[in-house]
Amino acid sequence: MGEINKYLNILSNHNLSIVIVLRSESDKIETIVDNVKYFQQNGIEIIIVFTNIKIKRQLICFTEKFPLINWIIVYASSINNNFSVLVNVATKYSTKKYILLSSNIIIFKNNIPCLLRYSAEVYPKTYSIVEVRNLYTYPLIIMVSKKDLIRVGYLDSRIKNPEFALIQLTRKLDSILRKIVLADAHYSYKSYKKI
Repeated sequence: MGEINKYLNILSNHNLSIVIVLRSESDKIETIVDNVKYFQQNGIEIIIVFTNIKIKRQLICFTEKFPLINWIIVYASSINNNFSVLVNVATKYSTKKYILLSSNIIIFKNNIPCLLRYSAEVYPKTYSIVEVRNLYTYPLIIMVSKKDLIRVGYLDSRIKNPEFALIQLTRKLDSILRKIVLADAHYSYKSYKKI
């Protein structure tokens, strides 16, 4: 019954911030819509940080279509069009216990946010990733507690490239936590373009 209670507690409050970075005109807002049904769960907030001022109105109109989702929209000047800096800025707006970094090209095919949160409840002192096999050399989904992200100093702001930044982040997390690879995550891709 203990495991069931943990699962039910998560469903009642995920206590989770999902961070999505839109840092170029090729990052389409529409890619987010495929995951909306998983964003509408209890205790989830979606933090979107964007650099292209031209999409501001479009982004606001898009989020207004889904009033049940707790959106936090952050505009960051394109002068700092640096993946690590953008993630760090977004993370500091988080009001939740856990942070999920998700690429905007990933479409959830099952309840990945809930599965990741359940993993964190069952296995303390861990962080979780979803590997996109045979395509990317780095995880496109990482979930970690905000406390542990702060402990390792967030992402290294000197690293602008998403691939290198996320690889470096996992190395830092490996030094203080055990890594769990979520094997039962089902997903597809919106695009095969590297982020």
